[in-house]
Amino acid sequence: MRRVVTVADVEAAAEAGSSLVVDDQTIVTPLARDRAAVLGVSLGGASTSAGMAESQRAAPSGAGGGDVRRLALESRVRIVARRMLLARGEGLGGLEELVAAVMARLGCGCGCEHGGGA
Repeated sequence: MRRVVTVADVEAAAEAGSSLVVDDQTIVTPLARDRAAVLGVSLGGASTSAGMAESQRAAPSGAGGGDVRRLALESRVRIVARRMLLARGEGLGGLEELVAAVMARLGCGCGCEHGGGA
């Protein structure tokens, strides 16, 4: 079974000051790869091009593409909200409420007629 590296894995590695070992069977999500670059977390080991191709193929297109865009938007909102709360010294207790409020304000984020896209 393939291992999937997510943003949460990257952030945990950053907090621990460690790197993540990946191989050609590891799927690294695009957002996790971007976050690793920002945080300076090394994704060492064998090439992950096969994993990247797999994660990109897994993204639905057409009518389901709005779900992917919404998840990507929510991930970005979560990162910004987390940073904001930590910078204010408030802890992460209100993270989910803040993310929900921002997502509600933005609409569905898919650009469709029912949600007031971002």
